[in-house]
Amino acid sequence: MHDIFKKSNNRHRENGPACIKYYLTGEILQEIYYINGNRDNNNSPSFIQYYPGGRIWFKKYYKNNRLHREGGPALVEYFEDGSIYYEEHYKDGVNLALL
Repeated sequence: MHDIFKKSNNRHRENGPACIKYYLTGEILQEIYYINGNRDNNNSPSFIQYYPGGRIWFKKYYKNNRLHREGGPALVEYFEDGSIYYEEHYKDGVNLALL
């Protein structure tokens, strides 16, 4: 089950996720933010996935469909207790650890 918001045939929503997917229980599985068809959320997470029960599993920051974040990791994965498991830093889709 999922909800999708569109504008001119592009996924788009300015004040919330444009795509929301749910577990069969009705709890939110994923929230995906799009602006004019591009994953983007103005330096906030553009893709958030949740564990059953509502805790964040991982989040990704995108700018114009590319992993990107100024001043922090663009990919953060969490243990179910909420502590950070893994992080990666990206700028304009390039993994900064590979430079």
